[in-house]
Amino acid sequence: MGYLADRCTIALFNLTAPSGAEDRPVARNTALPPLSEAARTLVATQAHGVLSTLRSDDGYPYGSVVDYLPLINGNIVLLLSDLAEHRKYLSRDPRASLLIAPGMDGVDQLAENRLTLLGQATPVDDRLRYRADYLVKHPQASQYIDFSDFNFFCLQVERVRFIAGFGRMGWLEATDYAQAAPDPLSAIAASALAHMNADHGQNLCDYARAFADRDWASECRMTSVDRFGFNMLCAGDGRRERIRIGFASALTDASQLRPTLVAMAQQAREILADRDGKKSS
Repeated sequence: MGYLADRCTIALFNLTAPSGAEDRPVARNTALPPLSEAARTLVATQAHGVLSTLRSDDGYPYGSVVDYLPLINGNIVLLLSDLAEHRKYLSRDPRASLLIAPGMDGVDQLAENRLTLLGQATPVDDRLRYRADYLVKHPQASQYIDFSDFNFFCLQVERVRFIAGFGRMGWLEATDYAQAAPDPLSAIAASALAHMNADHGQNLCDYARAFADRDWASECRMTSVDRFGFNMLCAGDGRRERIRIGFASALTDASQLRPTLVAMAQQAREILADRDGKKSS
């Protein structure tokens, strides 16, 4: 990973309680979301991607930015104009792919989750079938959704290539992808990240110091959260590192996230106070 300008690394931790704290539950990294679940989560929480179709005259792939609606089975609904190049190419060859990569404009995009869905995009006969759900996801489409030259297409996923940052990636078959479900925290993850990063910077640094022994961490940002734990990007003392902190046990409902983080903040303060007390004695 030395080709990254800031040489950031990814660390996973198995954590144990400090001396004298055996009765307190300690956060530990016990698991990561399965690739199929992580893929479904990414698809469910995003709304835009790069659709690649095959040019009819020379066979070259043609990419264009599109909005999409994720379906409960993991397939994708697209609203395409008859005037668009990709629409013309699909009429001759339905094979297509959709790249979903929300971190493309970030400084560490190669360390972020992204995926490519492969399948065949075919017209949807019933224009009303997805209209209401599509407008919930993309309200701005109300300006053109009823134009006669705009039609829905469904990308039926046949294979998925998912990349979870450095060193964790794989191909998923359609069945594994379809049978998985988005992470139970996915609906609140974005707001939780925004809240923690805006209002609880000190708690994030305490997590890094207490649960990951990153005593140098003076600035931390939570970059993702799932039912098993959360990832952070920490900086301080000339260092910059990605770390993961796991929950003591997997969460099963979004309502559990806040009390879990509050309890971990209290636990982190106790661990750090215990360490400071030992240093001064």
